Amino acid sequence: MPSGADAIVMKYFISAWNDEDAIKILNNCKKALPKHGKIVLLQAFVPDLGEPPESPDGILPGLFAVQIMVAVPGVRSGHKKQFKELFEKCGFQLEKVVHTGTNLSAMEFGLQA
Repeated sequence: MPSGADAIVMKYFISAWNDEDAIKILNNCKKALPKHGKIVLLQAFVPDLGEPPESPDGILPGLFAVQIMVAVPGVRSGHKKQFKELFEKCGFQLEKVVHTGTNLSAMEFGLQA
């Protein structure tokens, strides 16, 4: 992982790896980032209970996640809670979630103090 960047952007990337490999990737990102560095995760997140099942652009992220899990065994389902817990294991903390009005949302993680 090249160092020197203030942020690393991952779009539909970390969800394609099993936990063991994802942790290795995130730990390498942590080593490459400065103390104020961020990781921005761009993803279609499976809605939590009580959230609308359909995103504003008409996509059903839950159905999309099932299709990915069938195509790539071992990937995570795409719930925000799962990503938060995974990143926390690697020394990151969730700073904000940004909904874009499409099926794509962003989670911004900073290094834990």
